[in-house]
Amino acid sequence: MPTNQNSKNMLVVVHGMGEDTREGVEAEVRQVLSDKLGSNIEDKVDVRAIAYNKVFNDWRRRAADNWKQAVNALEGRVHFTRTKSFLEKAVKVNDDNFYATHWLDVVLYMSTLGVRVQLEVARQMTQILQEFNNGGNLNSRKIVLMAHSLGTAVTHDTLHKMWHGGFEDARYNNLSKMPFTFSAFYQLANTSRLLKTGIDPTSRQTAVRPAPSGMMELMYNVHHKFDPIALVKAFKIDDLARWLPEQNWPDEFFFDVELSGVHAVNVHGMTHYLSDPRLHCPLFNLLIDDYSYPPDRSAQYKKHDKGVFGKKVDKLKASIDAIDFDEIESISEIAEFWKKIEAVQSDADAKLEDLTAALKAIADKGDE
Repeated sequence: MPTNQNSKNMLVVVHGMGEDTREGVEAEVRQVLSDKLGSNIEDKVDVRAIAYNKVFNDWRRRAADNWKQAVNALEGRVHFTRTKSFLEKAVKVNDDNFYATHWLDVVLYMSTLGVRVQLEVARQMTQILQEFNNGGNLNSRKIVLMAHSLGTAVTHDTLHKMWHGGFEDARYNNLSKMPFTFSAFYQLANTSRLLKTGIDPTSRQTAVRPAPSGMMELMYNVHHKFDPIALVKAFKIDDLARWLPEQNWPDEFFFDVELSGVHAVNVHGMTHYLSDPRLHCPLFNLLIDDYSYPPDRSAQYKKHDKGVFGKKVDKLKASIDAIDFDEIESISEIAEFWKKIEAVQSDADAKLEDLTAALKAIADKGDE
């Protein structure tokens, strides 16, 4: 029998780049988690999504008549100077779906438009948090936040401002006043360091840390061994004790989780991440009060780690290992790199060999 809505724990999901709607993200997450749970996740957990793509689409519509003027109007941030030339190139080929709906989102976020994205996310986040608060039973209910890809950068920047009163509209500055905290923050394919528009998410100055009296109890940084997108300017905490000096046992509050099973060419996809038991089992344990880890959990982990591509993954690993991801600096380089990977990953008929070849070509170019 379904649980009363107000007594449910809640999972809040912030999407990555591309065409996403709130309803679409919620349906996608519910489906994969229900499949892995073996029953309807909605009977146990209230899944809510935050979608910000409307901000980008509104800009595209207004800019259609005069791209150059629209691009010039986006200037105003120091870091945008390194994206403007690429954006000018991108909008000239706006019939290219990659530029129009994927990387263009990333570049637009790094412009002054990013503030509007953060405001929209803060608005939706505030509404969801108020609804959770009004549901009562705060001592027994949990709320978990999850963000994917571009959404990790957007979420980090928004939460930091909500905590420190960074919005002109005071309604969105109440995060620190909420009578509850996030039980956990899951960051999948974390791009918050790559796409940072303000404070460094790996610095002690960020409010988005699992610190005592902070906004969250636990943080999970989940990345895939064969997801090249998450490897560029990867989110890394080199000295956990220094990053979390307030915690006596910092490794009990921050978890760096590496996945390795390859079950689809689009290893970057959110559903590919969620399908891994190393992610969804601990997530279920947090969100579902009567959940028990499967007795063969270790065997499930190992089986999933093997993937479905066999030894072909070894060649993929060799291609990835040949790339110096820290040497990818400019927006143009990152975008061209990303486009080559996306061209393969977005093709339903693509083979792992194609992804491997694309990566090898990038590595070979770097050696020239």
